[in-house]
Amino acid sequence: MLCSVLAIAGLAGCHDTTASEPLAQVEIVAPPAEIAAGASFRLEVTATDAAGQPGDVHRLQWTSSDPAVVSVGRDGRLNAVAAGRATITAAADGVTATADVAVRKRVTSIGWPGDTMLVAMGTETYLYLGTLDANGVAVNARPVWSSADSTVIRITPQGSGVGMKLGATTRLTATIDGITSSHPARVFAYAYGVMPSGTTLLVGQSVALQAQVDNPQPMAPTVFGTGITWATSDPAVATVDATGRVTALANGTVTITASGLGHTATAVVHSVRYSPALRFVQSAAGYYESCGLTDDGRVFCWGKDKYYRMLSRSPLAGTCREPDLHGFWSYRCSDVPLPVVPESRFTAIAFGEGTLCGLDAEGFVWCTTGGAAVKQNLPALKTLTDMDGSICGIGADGAGYCWAESTAPTEASARVAPGIAFTTLSAARTQYSATAGTYCGTTASGEAYCWGANTQGQLGTGDLIARTGPTRVATDVRFSQVAVGLGMTCALDMAGQAYCWGAWQGNGSVSAPAPALVPVPAGGPSFTRIAIAGMGVCALTAQGAAYCWAGGGAPKLVASSVPFTSMTGGFHGFLLTGTDGAPYTLNGKAAPTGG
Repeated sequence: MLCSVLAIAGLAGCHDTTASEPLAQVEIVAPPAEIAAGASFRLEVTATDAAGQPGDVHRLQWTSSDPAVVSVGRDGRLNAVAAGRATITAAADGVTATADVAVRKRVTSIGWPGDTMLVAMGTETYLYLGTLDANGVAVNARPVWSSADSTVIRITPQGSGVGMKLGATTRLTATIDGITSSHPARVFAYAYGVMPSGTTLLVGQSVALQAQVDNPQPMAPTVFGTGITWATSDPAVATVDATGRVTALANGTVTITASGLGHTATAVVHSVRYSPALRFVQSAAGYYESCGLTDDGRVFCWGKDKYYRMLSRSPLAGTCREPDLHGFWSYRCSDVPLPVVPESRFTAIAFGEGTLCGLDAEGFVWCTTGGAAVKQNLPALKTLTDMDGSICGIGADGAGYCWAESTAPTEASARVAPGIAFTTLSAARTQYSATAGTYCGTTASGEAYCWGANTQGQLGTGDLIARTGPTRVATDVRFSQVAVGLGMTCALDMAGQAYCWGAWQGNGSVSAPAPALVPVPAGGPSFTRIAIAGMGVCALTAQGAAYCWAGGGAPKLVASSVPFTSMTGGFHGFLLTGTDGAPYTLNGKAAPTGG
């Protein structure tokens, strides 16, 4: 090995006894990813024979795929000529090694941004300067940075600067292509806010607050983990520790203050106790926020109100934000169920993209997109469902009504399939339109009717032809319930077996234009309710067990220590209600209910 190294270095005085052995392997070690035009770099190479012994690297023949970009000498030395890319090859005895080398323009001058470079206190700052070639054209190249005083500004291994002493100045030095330049730099502090702000906690809960930069680069939020001191206005209501974690202790409202890095910011935290605990009898999943109906008819919502609907009207909802291309997107949010439409009492609710509708004690429909609910111009209904922006209900005489969210339905405009008395009714929009969608319903005798869009066989008619009026599903099976999803439909027969049609196997194409039995092992479960969310399907048994499937697979039991009483599908998944009155997702409890 010593002879190999000496040989590539061009030194004499070594006799390599393995020089006559053919080479079996050649490797170019750590080639440079990029070099500047005019620079020279000697490649390091290793070679071994078939016995694994060091080989004679003098036997290697070096070539460049483009000598006009980078040439290579017989000893492996690269000479960068002009900007471009070339492949360097070392070959002997039928074995080769290659290295891709990029050559950039040579930097001849450095331009600094302003009289003083600014570096943020306590967080990494990308250090920027102008690097120019001989013609004054910018060159995309990063220099090597150093700081005259690392107690003021520290340089990270990645070449960023971290402010260590607020308001202090030092000099930063940049070195590239043999040019060295230094410049004054000062440490400053970003203004920051405390997030989430205005959050609500149940007594006993905690949340981690963050001191977050108010004006970060888009898509790159900065969170200060050090240099911040936290305080609470009333430790009897809520405490805060040194990391910003707040714990609620009693009913009330406190102000949490973050101080440090030259700034002060505050956030309000509400502490509430639900006693007795909330007990939901129904849950409804929306796009980003969900709602539940309590046993006394009240509606509570939680989640992220990105469409400024229900939680935006609650004085207890907090403010959350997340980065987007323009900085931050702010919206109201709460992990705790908060009361909405407090003046109303309902027996059933439907909630989808942002419109909440409920049935009052007489069956009349009230809807809201935030604020007070408004009575709709519809007859009394006995059921109410929502799927992907379409709300449907059934009257006492079986008359079906469906309408798009955020519209004002009337008895005439919402009436569907006159002459058919439905026992279940479901609809799903196929696009953002008030009319385009798929509709299905079942009758007391078990007949299933579908109409509307049929792009993926979701009507169950054995073809892909859309229907403007109710059309019998192509089967002799009698159904007790039907659920429409995006490009697929599922139903339960009178024995509780599940059938699906359309693109239900999850591959985006037609998998069954007519009803197909969902495979269940012999002696497997029978179901009493079925729902669709996205391309997934879930069903409940009479005992409250939930089974789910997708992609044409067999139903799998959802692990839960609590039986479920109701279930709905939403844009982002399923929401179930447990016998304990709490809402659940397939992964566990969806929101706390107090107690």
